[in-house]
Amino acid sequence: MTVRELREKYLRFFESKGHSIYPSGSLIPVDVTGRLDESLLFNGAGMIQFKPYFRGVATPENKRLTTAQKCVRTGDIDEVGNLSHLTFFEMMGNFSFGDYFKKEAIAYSWEFLTSKEWLGLDPNRLSFTVFEEDDEPYQEWLKHFATVGIDGQYRVFRLGEETNYWPAGAFSNGPPGPCGPNSEMFYWTASAPPPGEGYTREDWLADDESKNWLEIWNDVFIQYEWQGVLKNPDRPSDGYEKTGMPPLPFQSIDTGMGLERTAAVLGGFKSVYDTDAFQAILRKIEEIGKGEGVKGKDENASTPHPLRLTPYAYGSDDSKDTAARIIADHIRTACFCIADGVLPANS
Repeated sequence: MTVRELREKYLRFFESKGHSIYPSGSLIPVDVTGRLDESLLFNGAGMIQFKPYFRGVATPENKRLTTAQKCVRTGDIDEVGNLSHLTFFEMMGNFSFGDYFKKEAIAYSWEFLTSKEWLGLDPNRLSFTVFEEDDEPYQEWLKHFATVGIDGQYRVFRLGEETNYWPAGAFSNGPPGPCGPNSEMFYWTASAPPPGEGYTREDWLADDESKNWLEIWNDVFIQYEWQGVLKNPDRPSDGYEKTGMPPLPFQSIDTGMGLERTAAVLGGFKSVYDTDAFQAILRKIEEIGKGEGVKGKDENASTPHPLRLTPYAYGSDDSKDTAARIIADHIRTACFCIADGVLPANS
């Protein structure tokens, strides 16, 4: 399945569930009211443009929306070049503003992932994590596993706020704004068979550290407004002191599925760079690596000449492959940024 086909399938699934398809916001973080979010450098999530809807200060025409959002995240830039991290990526999302909540969101996620009509992933290769103090998602996932004869206690695990609260750690540390517990969804990518009976939380954490589980989707249950003040206004890096966390006017759903990661899973690829989203860029890097059509000039030459480069084919050299992935990622990111009016500059 190509990334285009996956994007279309996701949007059509949620359209069939009463969601309106909403266009991607710009990479410049402007919300639906036209306000620029000056706390952000780039748009890094599907919910950014919808913050006024989550807070109840603006009202959508439909309380159910679905998008394919262009995103740029630089927090994991040191990870870019490995098999799963990207600077620019597309985040598929479905949103509910005061309409359905945890039970329905989880049911939609399970259906889209496992139904033969949609993605048809093997439930035995799926795992889910939930916030340790949020029991409802835990019980819902157990029910869905039971429908396919799998004991969910070996597939659903309770973790802390650093992994299963949005934003990460927000239950205790903020920052100010809408927040809530989440449930993350993972696919088993290791060559070994997926684990079975007796699998523990500690086993899961070890496999996650070993990259055997690949996160593909995240359901966020937005229900609170985290309130706080800077501990030291002169040093914002010291963080916030919590003053309260009242419920929002209504409960909402914010989800994010990684388009490229999910396409890699569906294609049986080891890397997001093996999907069709990157093939044209990688082929061009190979072409340049062969010196084809590239002119160079050294200090002793009066005219340009073809560069004498060692031929390179992606997949032939691990260190060069990593470099090629980084180049491909950065070129792709730069192109989408420029297209949205973010131009290279020193300021």
